[in-house]
Amino acid sequence: DTDPIWLRNQLVSAYGTNYLHLLAAVDSDNTIVAHTVSYYQNYPGLGNTALILQDEQSVDESRLQTVGMDLIKDWAKRLGLKIILSEAMTRSRARLFQKLGFHEHRIMMRMDI
Repeated sequence: DTDPIWLRNQLVSAYGTNYLHLLAAVDSDNTIVAHTVSYYQNYPGLGNTALILQDEQSVDESRLQTVGMDLIKDWAKRLGLKIILSEAMTRSRARLFQKLGFHEHRIMMRMDI
């Protein structure tokens, strides 16, 4: 059992803000099967946004994705935000986010040295 106050303090320490949104879905055994971590960020050129930092799921249940995104949108709207960002590290992840209403915004580039 994780102490919720300890968890909050760890998240605030890690992300440098207390404008965090944490969602967790549990199964009938109270095992976490999906989670998201989002936070409020001032993004250059866009202003204040909600940024999805983590979005993980260990079960194949598309309804979880839809419900989770609806909850993130509700949170962002309550903060007066109009933009939600997320990074997709693979084309398949990008397709998943497109199904949820996202569109390509910028391109991430990489160089190995």
